[in-house]
Amino acid sequence: MRRSFYLASASTNNLTEAMKLCSSTVQGVRHPNHLTNLYPNYKKEEKGYCPGILRTLHPSEYNSTKHVQTSQPPGENEVIVFDHQKQVHAKEDTQEEKYDEINFREEQDLLKMTELFHTEVDACFTCTREDSTYLQIVKKLRNIFLDALFEDAKRYCVGDSPGEIPETLDQRKSEIWRAERSIRFPASMAKYFIKLPQVCYADALREHLWTLLPGIASMYGIEMEDKARVDYIKWAQAQDETTTVQQTGMWVNPAFPQLSCSPDGIVRSQKSPPKLLEIKCPEFIKNANFADFESCIRSLGLDYTNFCLQKNSDGTLSLKRNSSFWFQMQVSMGILNFEESHLMLWSPNGFLICTVKFDSDWWELSKKRLIQLHAELWVPEYFLMRIPRYLRPLRIPFEME
Repeated sequence: MRRSFYLASASTNNLTEAMKLCSSTVQGVRHPNHLTNLYPNYKKEEKGYCPGILRTLHPSEYNSTKHVQTSQPPGENEVIVFDHQKQVHAKEDTQEEKYDEINFREEQDLLKMTELFHTEVDACFTCTREDSTYLQIVKKLRNIFLDALFEDAKRYCVGDSPGEIPETLDQRKSEIWRAERSIRFPASMAKYFIKLPQVCYADALREHLWTLLPGIASMYGIEMEDKARVDYIKWAQAQDETTTVQQTGMWVNPAFPQLSCSPDGIVRSQKSPPKLLEIKCPEFIKNANFADFESCIRSLGLDYTNFCLQKNSDGTLSLKRNSSFWFQMQVSMGILNFEESHLMLWSPNGFLICTVKFDSDWWELSKKRLIQLHAELWVPEYFLMRIPRYLRPLRIPFEME
């Protein structure tokens, strides 16, 4: 779904017209997830700086009657939670402020209206407005957005079966993959939002929604992935000569297209059901030799408490349930309707492979939480782009059907 959701606003007594304007601009190509190109001043820390999706003017340059600038910069990792009747900051030391309403003139162009929309939305979540017009606009945009996700999934999926999004095979190298990832919860983020406290949401959104390039450690893993896949194929075919590994892009399920996964491979065989393959090549194990697991752990300066694998009483290895890899693989299997997957930990000196079984009970509970957080936290941030503007992310309640 490559669309551009241009935000606009109108007078507070004319929500219908505002929504027509918002709806009419859901078209074409969605804005790219490239903040340095979109906002040349992205890193500029200036009081009152409020770029907006179509920024051309600083708020102080407006010729409109009265305008408001954003409040003081938020504390680190603060989240604003809108609770229907009141707005509550994650920290208790907040001070309510009153803002003058902006009287929009009909002749204002879309660019100014977009900027003023952002500014006024920022204001309405820091003052006592129980029934904000702008909140209604954000909720309506969210509904349009979610409806479009479900419609879009029909193009990729056949019936109720999951489908692969075209032109995403190169994953991080693909513009389409990055664009599609920015509108869905990727499986790799599952632990962030299921286990992390609310005060960490800002960091998670900043890293996964607004970070343009992977870090150095991630780049090492990406570069080694093809070599690891070759080693896996040799190992798998030694166990079962009919094994093939399909390299894939991004997958979605038509029942919940808010979530996505990008497995490193789908393992198929004439003798067993398909499996998911997840390859991990963390840089900190690049010198590891897995011939002796205990010695390997000690040589890395680790112990069993802070390593993702554990050795069972029967000598086999298993993935810990509190590992982010376990969360990622469970969500991926839930999207693909798989019952089993393989995790490969790879280094140039050797590799480990362990089997991970699907936990359907965990999935049913976690799926609901992820879908709700996508609607309450991810979608508002995607539209309002508060974190790049040094503002707290908003969490707007969503009633699940």
